[in-house]
Amino acid sequence: HEKILNLFCNDVISLISKKFLKKKTNLKKLILQPNRTIVFICSATKFHMDVLKKFTFQNLNVFIEKPVIHQKKEIIFFNNFVKKYNLNIFNGYMLRNDPRIILLKKKIIKKINEVKYAKFNLQTNMPTWHLNEDFRKGYANNKKLGGGVLLTCGHEIDLSIMLFGPPKKVFCIKNKSKLRNDVENSVILIIYHSNNIKSEITIDFENDYTKKRNFEIY
Repeated sequence: HEKILNLFCNDVISLISKKFLKKKTNLKKLILQPNRTIVFICSATKFHMDVLKKFTFQNLNVFIEKPVIHQKKEIIFFNNFVKKYNLNIFNGYMLRNDPRIILLKKKIIKKINEVKYAKFNLQTNMPTWHLNEDFRKGYANNKKLGGGVLLTCGHEIDLSIMLFGPPKKVFCIKNKSKLRNDVENSVILIIYHSNNIKSEITIDFENDYTKKRNFEIY
């Protein structure tokens, strides 16, 4: 994010989450014009709400990496905080802005009554994502940091809801693997959407044999 922002933004400031949370940073000196400032929260999921609490500004633009929240108890706080300070919240589900997805959405709206079900599939290998880091210490590999494939690789879930509407029922099976961690490494979900379309979703971040990402609509 920092590399991209430096191409077209002024005064890009980076703060390390752990140090930022411990120190009493004077944000009013950093943020002179809240309505022209974008705050990027890219810490481990566990720290998202703790970081957000620091920004008590009206009309502030905030980008939060997905997922925004990893515990149910945080939902009420988040909703109240956003309303209180009138925050504009953006989230890291970038596939929503992919031109191909936008075009597909328009086509689906016209033929939504003909759609029966869809299959989404993601096969990837999390230990190879950031080769300069020890994956065992990363947030994706640790439950206490908000990790696990279900939260870390939620794009396909978000995509199914974007294309076919909110879920009214969800069935999910999670699997462990040979990775030494305390999170789920692969999940199979069936989502029954409110319009009775069904999405079958398989996401796996411990697959060192196949790298694949695709979906089919029937």
